[in-house]
Amino acid sequence: MSGREGALKITLYILRTMTQKDLADTLEKNELLMKSQHKYRCNLKKKFECVFEGKAKQGNPVLLNKMYTELYITKGGTGGISDEHEVRLIETAT
Repeated sequence: MSGREGALKITLYILRTMTQKDLADTLEKNELLMKSQHKYRCNLKKKFECVFEGKAKQGNPVLLNKMYTELYITKGGTGGISDEHEVRLIETAT
């Protein structure tokens, strides 16, 4: 049992002995909801954190954060728009 779970059990016990059953029930439901959301988010992250390069399921899985590079914006000269990449940078006047 973690410290958080222990603190929750103690708090629920105190609330119920103070005849605050409704408040204890609400707290318990919110904790269950938070646990479910955390588990769901972890599963989604695990499922979508990597992609397969090449044909589906035949390539090697690559983490998305390894696939893309950092974007650095510098002041200075401008170049033409490159059609070689899927993403294009559109410069705006400031």
